[in-house]
Amino acid sequence: NSAVARHVAFSAAPFHLRRRRLRNLKPEPSAISVALASFNGERHLESQLDSLARQSHLPLELVIADDRSTDRTAAIVAEFARTAPFSVHFTVNPERLGYTRNFLAAARSCRGSYIAFCDQDDIWAPEKLARVAAALARSPRQLDLILHTCRLLRGEEVDPEIFPAYLQRPGTFAPLELDPLCIVPGHSIVAHRHLVELANRFLNLLPEGVFVGRGHDDLTYFLGTVAGTTEVLDAPLVLWRQHSGNTCGVPRSAGGTRPEVQPHLQFLRSHAAKWSALAQALGELANNGDATYSSGLASASGFFDSRARFFTMRGHVSDPAVAYGTRIKALCGAHLSSRRVRGLGRREGLRNLLRDLATLLLGPQRLER
Repeated sequence: NSAVARHVAFSAAPFHLRRRRLRNLKPEPSAISVALASFNGERHLESQLDSLARQSHLPLELVIADDRSTDRTAAIVAEFARTAPFSVHFTVNPERLGYTRNFLAAARSCRGSYIAFCDQDDIWAPEKLARVAAALARSPRQLDLILHTCRLLRGEEVDPEIFPAYLQRPGTFAPLELDPLCIVPGHSIVAHRHLVELANRFLNLLPEGVFVGRGHDDLTYFLGTVAGTTEVLDAPLVLWRQHSGNTCGVPRSAGGTRPEVQPHLQFLRSHAAKWSALAQALGELANNGDATYSSGLASASGFFDSRARFFTMRGHVSDPAVAYGTRIKALCGAHLSSRRVRGLGRREGLRNLLRDLATLLLGPQRLER
């Protein structure tokens, strides 16, 4: 059709002419850009690019940031750009950025109001962007995050497992209605561009160890679910390829191996430190970030601060170096305030109370044996 022909002609134009036109174009409020971070992706990149070209709802553009690949990645992209039904922008980083910052660099170069993260080795369902666009069109308010599930592709076989399993409940969710610390892969995320800018700032505020991977997907999902409005779609819209080169993947069952158990007091202290760091970073974003999210960020900062204080007081209960009277006060303070700590279910609260009572009465050393 004529729209596709215009896209093809535009993609074939010299890069400096494309950039000049891009500066003069204003995307629609629901326009979706695709941000792809590439690095030595020649093995599976063509399949992914083909799945983007087959989208029933074409993206505004594809922006690829390459982290200095040494294989045929650049040639594959150049060949695809000659016939792609949308504009393709390919840049090579002057120095290696790593997975997270490379993705954020690609996303921040996009023009679309919404940005779909795209890995170099997956396969998108043809209706993925159409489903996202339909959700944006029917929503009476701004959506900050659109999520969906995926299926796992192992070799040539599609695993029947749906991942992440907890996202199989579709609907629209307010801040902190979804667990903000669950793992959601980047290809399952479409985010408002303001949220991506916020994630870039958030990365620079977080100390090491607060997020396990500190990935672009971890940061964007976290901020969207604590401070924005999230829409969960009811379909797996990506085949997530599992192979030895995955930056992040879903391993097969380990056959009953158990993770090393962290000492209880160390566990409480590490969680108190993590929640405190999150509360501080969110508070800084609330005061100096996008005004759209300031209220939600401030509320989320208070939520994680309450979690930090809860774990700090429980740490006092389990610390034999703390005076017994202080430990009793800490027990009362923690569990009298636990009802105000959102995200703490009744069963979990009772289990924590019983554990802390046993620690107080029997002594921390006996429970750690």
